[in-house]
Amino acid sequence: MGSSTHEANDDDLARAKKLLNTSDYIDFPNPTERLTFPDLVTQLIDNNRGVHHDLEPPDHRAPPLAPRTHTVDVFISYPSQSRAEVVPINNALIAAGYTVFFDFEALQAGDEFGEVIDQQLKGARSVVACWSPISFKSRWCRAEWRVGQYLGNLIPIVIGKFTFEQIPTEFNGLQYIDFTDFSGSRQDSCFSNLVKSIRRFTGK
Repeated sequence: MGSSTHEANDDDLARAKKLLNTSDYIDFPNPTERLTFPDLVTQLIDNNRGVHHDLEPPDHRAPPLAPRTHTVDVFISYPSQSRAEVVPINNALIAAGYTVFFDFEALQAGDEFGEVIDQQLKGARSVVACWSPISFKSRWCRAEWRVGQYLGNLIPIVIGKFTFEQIPTEFNGLQYIDFTDFSGSRQDSCFSNLVKSIRRFTGK
């Protein structure tokens, strides 16, 4: 259909009927009425509500969210290879009074790794995504970021320099905070910006 604005003709009528995907009788608009093709299709649908057709797009809406039981203030998503860069961020968040899920410290002997990660991630008030060329290649990191994006509480921070081309397409429009020069001090501007972002979800 596109955005064509030419007046509908007999060929357009045939195309429109085919779009309804039915062999049933079709009630066409008044043939003397001057209509563009998009208007023609709209009238056909309105005039034939009882006709079987599959023009309605499939419903791809996400399922509704169940009431959430919050686990921690911050879930830190990062690749294990970058643990050294993330430890100072974790420590600063704890010092600032936040509860944090940092798997290296939070997991205990006997924990089912995947189950604990899933529970903590979906219950966290905010998800801090540590971006770097390494994390961009981690399917586990990207999966965690998608959950944060779906829940609306994703906060990307940069822990390793990268180019625009390296950002996964689904995330390349998100604002992020540059932590590549983080000293570990809570006075650093990047940490102050992170706290402001977290406060939107935690209220503290």
